Amino acid sequence: MRPVLLIGTALALLALSGCGSFEAQLTGPGGADDGAGTIAVRDARFSASAPRAGDEAYAAGEDAPLTLTIVNTGDATERLVSVSSPVAAGASIGGDARILGGFALVSGYEGATPSQTLPATVRADVELTDLREPVRAGLTYPVTFTFARSGAVTLEVPVGNPDASGRG
Repeated sequence: MRPVLLIGTALALLALSGCGSFEAQLTGPGGADDGAGTIAVRDARFSASAPRAGDEAYAAGEDAPLTLTIVNTGDATERLVSVSSPVAAGASIGGDARILGGFALVSGYEGATPSQTLPATVRADVELTDLREPVRAGLTYPVTFTFARSGAVTLEVPVGNPDASGRG
């Protein structure tokens, strides 16, 4: 009886909190958060590179993948059309960057995260390419995400510690 009561209580809280709960499930620790229009960019950060000595997470000339979640809180389909930063010559978006209303797009996560296990989630690989300068742990760098309908949002994206193993 107790598990049924706990599940019922959780479902009731979810129903009472509405769309905000969906967005809260997709918010991760330690990254940059902001939004534009019906788009919310959550937990954006440079994915941790392979362990290296010092504070340089990525060297000039390398590509730097981003870990992030983008939530479309509106009804209309939105699309991530470009990513840019003054520290990179370019960027790439691999995969389908369309985000249906009420859906989310994730990039860079390894292992299961709440945003990856929700049925309304699509995956794409977002990375800055050909870095113009080293990207160093502990610093933030401006990254602009441009969407077809909602316009652009610029975040100060943090860099993880390269001494930690694994990505994301």
